[in-house]
Amino acid sequence: MKKVKLIINPIAGRGIMKSTLRLLKKLLKERDPTIDISFFLSGQEGDIEKAAKEAIEAGCETIIAAGGDGTINSIVSVTVGTNVKIGIIPLGRGNVFAQEIGIPRNIKKALRIISDGNIRTFDVGKINGRYFIWTAGIGGDAFVAREVREVASGATNVIPYFTSTLKALKNFKTYHFELSINGEKKYESGIQIMVGNAVTFGAPLNIKAIENCNDGFFDVCVIKSFSITSVIRGIIFFLLKQYNYYKDVKYLNFSYYRTNKIKVNSEENCLVHVDGEVIGSLPMTFEIVPSAIKIICPK
Repeated sequence: MKKVKLIINPIAGRGIMKSTLRLLKKLLKERDPTIDISFFLSGQEGDIEKAAKEAIEAGCETIIAAGGDGTINSIVSVTVGTNVKIGIIPLGRGNVFAQEIGIPRNIKKALRIISDGNIRTFDVGKINGRYFIWTAGIGGDAFVAREVREVASGATNVIPYFTSTLKALKNFKTYHFELSINGEKKYESGIQIMVGNAVTFGAPLNIKAIENCNDGFFDVCVIKSFSITSVIRGIIFFLLKQYNYYKDVKYLNFSYYRTNKIKVNSEENCLVHVDGEVIGSLPMTFEIVPSAIKIICPK
């Protein structure tokens, strides 16, 4: 008998658990009547990882993350190197990774994708023993992540996120970075760095997350400055709930590198986030773990 575990974020999943589980059972049992489906509703920090580990030990073949980027990251962190497949139901505020790989916010459509069972293999990034699936952000991007996270637990709409982001933007500054890439040192000045594992950058880079998810490389973008156009477009994207604003690189002053390992240091105290969670300050070393996890994606 195949086993499936649905893990639901404590805030994002509130009010949808029963209906989601009922529809998930219906769709999956149409494909395989022998499937055994159970759920876990997270109640405190750290129990998502624990629930995912227990699901793996119990022989679950699929774990479904019902939540935002943080929920996905927690499950990714314990499924690296296993044969467990990860399904995604985007229920968080940002859901940037789900946007990147084309999973819709509509619960029924997301469940249909899981039911269809199209599997793709993804690389993951590793930093100080911590895994990430989407991106690591350094400098201004991490400062925004910290400000947004502080309002996340009490927010009932997008306004607190928007105001905290504007507050963070006012405090952006220029950092002086030292990059070590393939044994070569490079020096850059900029307001932030994106170390992308599965990210989309538009023209002139033309990088699509779903097409580069298992290429064995990071896409590293050093943002040196924003233009007025990029800020205005970023605000519009935000209001439209399109939070991968960084894809608009043609309106930015930037440098680009492609590598499977990079060490970053700075003269200034510089925060770092992975998949939206701030984990500390530079210096840090980022490495690719190739073909590390399996995710159920749109066809």
